[in-house]
Amino acid sequence: MKGEHDMNNDDDDAFDEFGVLKPGRSLRVPKFLMDSMQRSVTTARDADAFDITKHRPGFRVVMTDELAQAAARRREGYEASVRASEERWKAPQRIEQDRETACDAARVEVVSMDDARRIRQESYLAMCRRMQDAWRTTT
Repeated sequence: MKGEHDMNNDDDDAFDEFGVLKPGRSLRVPKFLMDSMQRSVTTARDADAFDITKHRPGFRVVMTDELAQAAARRREGYEASVRASEERWKAPQRIEQDRETACDAARVEVVSMDDARRIRQESYLAMCRRMQDAWRTTT
């Protein structure tokens, strides 16, 4: 373009008869000659132009309240599907047994020392019977 970088162009050639900058011409003003409004505009433009996050790979998303709520619902749905897939392999009897075990573990009972010894002895004997009969079962 003629006159874009031509050092011999006179500044008067850049303006028309009304003092308006001609099309295709530019006027550069040093920052120290600008007023505060012009400085704030150029500073904001410079910050936007050189924002490093805009140069990283990937897409950009403007996060509104609706999008944030949708992301939260999507995350909750994903977590629910993970929980369902973790429980899917269990038979209904096993799920009920797990619930009962959790309830039993949460229940706190006061047991006398004699009852504790009896429960311990019964549990030990039940374990011994299971071990004695374990070889008899076929898989």
